[in-house]
Amino acid sequence: MSDDMASCQWCGGDGYFEWELNDGKCKTCEVQECPHRQNQRDRNYMGSNHQRARFEEVCIACGCFREVRVAWHNNRIHYTKWDHDEVSQDDIYQEEQE
Repeated sequence: MSDDMASCQWCGGDGYFEWELNDGKCKTCEVQECPHRQNQRDRNYMGSNHQRARFEEVCIACGCFREVRVAWHNNRIHYTKWDHDEVSQDDIYQEEQE
């Protein structure tokens, strides 16, 4: 490992630049630890039709996102799994669906 590279202080993964770590954590560790709390989410309207509305829900704390669909005809809300541009979906905490 060269002098300008750093290691994650949580998982020990190496090969990171200092600017890629947040408080010593790599992006995967940061996302894995995040519980995606309701008060740390933002919703963006994506569109609607006569049957449903679609929103993108973003976790402000870690940058994860998912799609939320609200169906008018059966009063159901469907959530896709949390995803992230830089982290494998298998490494992301997924809350239980109701």
